[in-house]
Amino acid sequence: DETLEALGDANTVAPATRTADLHSQSHRNSYLYVFDYQTKFGDYPQ
Repeated sequence: DETLEALGDANTVAPATRTADLHSQSHRNSYLYVFDYQTKFGDYPQ
């Protein structure tokens, strides 16, 4: 299960990171926000 979760995350994170890197090369302000707030009653407890 953990391997599948890591691969699923990689399919989302890697393209987003690559896009941010490419955008930043145009010498414009680039921001990549990471939302990792976990609510008390979240669907995915940690």
